[in-house]
Amino acid sequence: MLEKDEIKIIRNLRGGVTREVLLGEFNGRKVVLKNYKTPIMPIFVDLSKSTFSLFFAPKVSFYSRRQRIKREIKAREELEKLGISSPRILGRSFKKNYLVEEFIEGQNLFDLIKKSDPEVRKTLSYEVGKLTGFVHSKNFSFFDNRPQNYIMNEGKIFRTDLETFVEKSSKFEKTCDIISFTESFNGEMRNEVYENFLKGYSSYSQYKHSSFLELFARRILAVLNSNISKSRIGSILQKHSINRQSLSSFKSVIARNKKASKAGK
Repeated sequence: MLEKDEIKIIRNLRGGVTREVLLGEFNGRKVVLKNYKTPIMPIFVDLSKSTFSLFFAPKVSFYSRRQRIKREIKAREELEKLGISSPRILGRSFKKNYLVEEFIEGQNLFDLIKKSDPEVRKTLSYEVGKLTGFVHSKNFSFFDNRPQNYIMNEGKIFRTDLETFVEKSSKFEKTCDIISFTESFNGEMRNEVYENFLKGYSSYSQYKHSSFLELFARRILAVLNSNISKSRIGSILQKHSINRQSLSSFKSVIARNKKASKAGK
């Protein structure tokens, strides 16, 4: 297994919300190093996810850095069985909280779809919708299914960033897969992507439309897809005193609400 210290770092790669993502080199080959330097960012993302789940059945889930690395590994095993491509893992350490994977040359689908003509957008959106529906039909989900997490390489689509991969997924998590992709776009382009994504998705699964949730997700994704810095998010967390104690209180409130909801049925 490739060790982190053996990698020559080239530069930062954008898009790492919960961890530092670096482009590196080892023996003349490009690799990607995902370095979980602090538990704060994963906690922030999980808090957002748990809050969003209140619009469905409350689902509180906070995953450690170790668990996230394990999900990356498990996801690749399951996706390989389904014939879905993803970067190979070259190294990892649960003790030092990092993962090393091969670097896939190409363009992410967010940029590619935005720059492409309508016919290409239609094809790409349809294919990702079909892939997502197929994954859902096997009771898996990605939760974070933004188009930035797909790389097109020589006509082949690779699925990257699998730390939020879910087994035995819920309706909430499957819905997040759909809206995190379609609502990453705006205006007429969003409508094109939405229509063709769902056409592909319907090959394997069905989706119940929700205008409110789609609009709400669009607002969140506008922030996530911007270049907001981790330091800025960190300062927000400090300002509002979001710590382990407050997270524990949050979990307790949701648990009570869930119990009351079940008792009322």
